[in-house]
Amino acid sequence: MFLGEVSFPLCLIHVLAICSIVSWVYVKLVGVGYDSRSVTSITLILTLGTSMTIATVFLYLDKFWINLLNKLFEHQNLMPANSEAISLKNKG
Repeated sequence: MFLGEVSFPLCLIHVLAICSIVSWVYVKLVGVGYDSRSVTSITLILTLGTSMTIATVFLYLDKFWINLLNKLFEHQNLMPANSEAISLKNKG
C-alpha cells in the first residue's frame, strides 16, 4: 500500500536525488580514493534513502494539500451539486 502511494512522488524525486546529492557524493568519494565497488554501494544506498525520504515528505504534503483544498471548497460551497463524483477525496 505504501509503495503504491509513494510511487508518483518517487518518480518525481529520484532523478533530482541522483543528479544532485548522490552525484556529488560519488565524485567526492572517488576523489578521496575509494574503489568503485564501494562507491557504487554507498551511492546506491544513498539514492534509495534520499529518494524515499523526500518522496515520503512529498506524499504527506500532497495529502495535506488535498485535505486543505477539500475543506476550502466545501466551506466556500464552490463544489458542484454532484461533488461526490468529482471531489478530491483522500483515500488515506
